[in-house]
Amino acid sequence: VAVQPASIGAATTIASISTESGIIILNSTAELGLTVGSQITLIQDLKALGKVQITKVTDQLAVANILPGAKLGGLSKDDTVKVMH
Repeated sequence: VAVQPASIGAATTIASISTESGIIILNSTAELGLTVGSQITLIQDLKALGKVQITKVTDQLAVANILPGAKLGGLSKDDTVKVMH
């Protein structure tokens, strides 16, 4: 069964990513519903890339730790991803 886009959630773009330091920064909006401590799955092209844990949220940005097992190496600044809670 294919994942329905509506069940995935809002799209956002990557402001910065460093797989070496395990940090990803997403452009945040209220629509994303991100809260500190929450774990979200990043999705691109209907594929789950892995989980990140939100550590800080401002009006414009959300900072997250990349959790073990996440395959985010192919992502770069300005890439669009979708967020699944």
